[in-house]
Order: sequence, then C-alpha cells, then structure tokens
Amino acid sequence: MKVKVEFVGFLKNLAGLQQTELSLDRESCQKLSLLIDLLEKKFGKNLGVNLVERRPDGVRLLPLVLKNGVEVSALQGLNTPVEEGDSLVFVPVSHGG
Repeated sequence: MKVKVEFVGFLKNLAGLQQTELSLDRESCQKLSLLIDLLEKKFGKNLGVNLVERRPDGVRLLPLVLKNGVEVSALQGLNTPVEEGDSLVFVPVSHGG
C-alpha cells in the first residue's frame, strides 16, 4: 500500500526531505506506531526521538500528526490505522515567546 508522509518545520530537516510517498507492507505497518518505527529506521534515530518519547509507562507522540487532515488524537492516537492512500503530516509543536 502507498501512503504520503509530509514533515513540517525542523522535522523536514531531520528527515532530509519535506514529502515522500512510501510503499508499505500492509501487514507490517497497520497502525501509526508501526509507521513511526519504520520512519525511524528509514530516516534515522534523530528523527525517531523527535516523533515519540519512549518512557517506562508507555510511548507519547511528540508532534501533532494529521491523518487526512484530522489530528490523530481525535482518532486512535498511536493506534490509528494506516490505510492505502492516507496522507500523514507531522507538525512539530514548538513555542516561542
């Protein structure tokens, strides 16, 4: 299956690109958490640690992630299904004063 992935802000610098289309195995990438694991393997650990925080009590998503324009916390968070044709946008949450 194919999905579009877009990185915004400093995440595009870490990934080395702004947008890509990935061909994924339907079985190995059924939900967002598995896609993030794949992104870390493909683009490096430095990207991975800026996408999720792994703690003893669980994993926390760091950027806002939009699946087809809907923020994934309004869906199923890291368990949000990833499906053929989806568009995922990773938007870092950073604040200035």
